[in-house]
Amino acid sequence: MRKLSKHARKSARREEYRARYAAYVTSAAWRAVRLGWLDEFRLRTGGEPTCEVCGRDWELARDDLHHHTYDRLTAELFEDLAPLCRSCHGLVHDTIRNSRHWSRMRDVAASQKVIERLRLLRAATDHRVSGHGAGQEGAA
Repeated sequence: MRKLSKHARKSARREEYRARYAAYVTSAAWRAVRLGWLDEFRLRTGGEPTCEVCGRDWELARDDLHHHTYDRLTAELFEDLAPLCRSCHGLVHDTIRNSRHWSRMRDVAASQKVIERLRLLRAATDHRVSGHGAGQEGAA
C-alpha cells in the first residue's frame, strides 16, 4: 500500500478533528460547559452576557460561545470562550478564514483582535447611522 502524502495526512487529520469537534459541540458535555460558563459570567459580572461584537442580548439556547482557542477543547477555561450571537460568530470565523493576515496569527490573538475590530466597525457604523457622523455638524 502506498504511503499518504504529507498533504493527504494533514487533510485526514483535519477531517478527523472536525468530526470530533462536531460531536463535542452537540454533546451533553458541551451543553454543561455552556451552562457553567453562563453561571460563571453571572457570578463575575452580576449581569447577563451580550454579544461581544454587536451588543445584542446573548441567550444560552439561541446564541454561540466562540472558542478563542481550541488548545483546551473539552477542558475550556472561562477566558477561552466569548459570547457571540450566531450572525457575529459566523462573521468572526469568515473574517479569520478569508484573511491571510488573521489566519496566520495564533488563535487567541486573531480571535480577540477580529472581535475588537468588528465591534469598533459596528460602533462606527451605528454612530454614522444615528446621525452623529460626519456632515451632521450644525444640523438643526
